[in-house]
Parts: sequence; C-alpha cells; structure tokens
Amino acid sequence: MKNARPFNLRIDLMALMVMALLIGIGMVMIYSSSMEVARYRYNAPQFFLVKQVLRFLLAFALFYVFLNLDYHKIAEKYKILIVVSIALLLVLIISNSVAAVKGSRRWISFLGLNFQPSDLARVSLIIYAARMLAKNENLITETWEGLLTFLAVPGMMCVLIVLQPNFSTALLIALTVGVMLFSAGLRLSFVALFAGGGAALAAFVAFNAPYRLARLKAFLDPESSAAGYQALQSLIGLGSGGLTGVGLGGSSQKFLYLPEAYTDFVFSILGEEMGFLGVVAVFALFAILMWRGFRIGLNAPDKLGFFLAVGITAMIGAYFFTHAAVVSALFPTTGIPMPFISYGGSNLLFNMIAMGVLLNISSQAKQ
Repeated sequence: MKNARPFNLRIDLMALMVMALLIGIGMVMIYSSSMEVARYRYNAPQFFLVKQVLRFLLAFALFYVFLNLDYHKIAEKYKILIVVSIALLLVLIISNSVAAVKGSRRWISFLGLNFQPSDLARVSLIIYAARMLAKNENLITETWEGLLTFLAVPGMMCVLIVLQPNFSTALLIALTVGVMLFSAGLRLSFVALFAGGGAALAAFVAFNAPYRLARLKAFLDPESSAAGYQALQSLIGLGSGGLTGVGLGGSSQKFLYLPEAYTDFVFSILGEEMGFLGVVAVFALFAILMWRGFRIGLNAPDKLGFFLAVGITAMIGAYFFTHAAVVSALFPTTGIPMPFISYGGSNLLFNMIAMGVLLNISSQAKQ
C-alpha cells in the first residue's frame, strides 16, 4: 500500500483544469439564471451566487483533503460509510423532524448546512463496490451467490432512496454500480439479468406512482397537461439560443417562466444564453473529463484504483447526460442537477470529494 502523497504535478492536470472550468461556468450560469428569482424573493440578485461561492469554499477544502488522502485509506472505511449512509436514509423516512419539500424528504440539516444523504450514499456505494470487486472480483462476477450478496447493499440503499421518494437518483446509482460490474467482466447472462430485472423494477415503480405516471404522459405529449410545462419552457429556452446565444444575462426564460432555472434546468439557460456553440463546448468538457477519468482507471496501480475511477467517472457522466436529456425533453422531467454547474451545495460537495479521490488515484499512476 502506498503512502499518502501531497499535492504535486503528478496528478492529472487536464482533469483538474476541466473541473475548474466547469465550476467557473457553473458560477456564471448560477448568477445569470438565478438573479431574477433572487431579486424577486430576496431583493438581492447575487443571493444564490454568494451562497454557492461559500459552499464552493467548503467543497474545495474537502476536495484538497481527499486529493492528498491515499485512496486505500478511504476504501478501508467503506463499512462506516455504508452504515452512516443507511442510517441517514432511514432518518429521512422515519423521522417526523425532517420536513417534506415538494412531497419528498431528501434533505437533512447539520450544523446549519443542508445536504442530501443520497449524495453521500452514491459516493459511499462507489467506494463499497470498488472495495468488494477488488477483493472478490471473480466470486462476484462468476457466481450467483457472489453477485446477489454484492447487490444486497446497493439494493437496500436504492429502495430507501426510492421511498423518499427519489426514483431518478436510485436509477443513476444502479446504473453506476452496473457500469462497475460490467467493467469487472460480469458474465453476459448476469448482465442480461441485471438489465432486464432493473428495467422491470423501474417500470413497476414508475407506473405505480400517480405523479410519475403523469410525468411519463407529459413526456409523450408535453402539451397534454400541466406536467409538461417545464419541458416546453426548457425547449423554448434552448431553441431561442440559436448558434451563438442571446448573450450572458440575456435569457428570457429566467424571468420566472422556467421553474428551477438555476438547478434542474440550468442547461436550458446555458443553451439560451451561450447558444449551440456553448452547449457543444460543455459537452466537450464533460467528454474530456470522462476520457481522463477512464484513463486514470486504466493507469491505476491496482484494481481498487481502477474500480474507483470507473465508478466516479460513470457517476459524473450519468448525471451530466441525464440532466442534458431532461432539459432537451429526451427523458421525462426529473430533478437531476448537472455536475459542477447546477446550484446546490450537496451536489457540488460530493462531486468535488469524488474528484479528489479520482485525482489521488492519478497521482499514484503506474509509471
């Protein structure tokens, strides 16, 4: 096992620079997309920007800690991380002190800060999966008993997240774990079972909740109900941007036409203000980040580093593509933030922690 390394030029500087660029774009877009809402609610256009900057400072401090903390030592604490994640998810469900927001219990307040336990859960599960696959890869990928035992923890946590309810996050967590299993060489018969069983379960959950069914109907015909309003307004924003956009700060949709413009639909405002070229640039940045992430995995000094890098990269990519697809009305409307760009401290905090782990792996790459 290698010792912890201080910050040095051996880390993947391209991945670091791309993350910094995305965070910078996020700050600009958060200010632009939230200024009218902030002016209306708080008479302070910079309200959400200031809060995000303060959250970034905390996230950066933790990013630096995890960047310099040997990922082997982090993986040793996987049991603690899983227990804490499950405990916090249970608190959301059984505690009367947790207030419901828009019908869901997703947030916990701690020391004056609000965060989503599902964000901790997704990072904890990547660490758990990487640790288990690194130690028992053949048992998990080649035997039914090993696979089902491995899936017990992700399955339990996904159920708890669905009960919040937060169906989309549970799906993305399952997808991330699936990618990690696939990268481990999961037998094709198991892949088919995993995909088929997951799709059947997802369909059952989706069709047994009235609001999810309404979203599906609105997805198929946005003009048929009020549930399609966000998708239509998002498309109007994207379509208004043209090739080069209407210019930073020039969005019309942010004037309370598009709900959650600075969180779940920030990419629509980006497309309106920066145009098709801006959208392509952001896609290119995430593509580079994913390339570097998988490359870090391939150059990792051991299987643990490989699986951690694959899981972190898959998670960030899944969140990005899902957000972009929802904003483009390619997926039903759901509340998935865009990594590093959407407003939200919990999302930014745990994505930067994950990036700290990823860059620590890169600092120990094979020569």
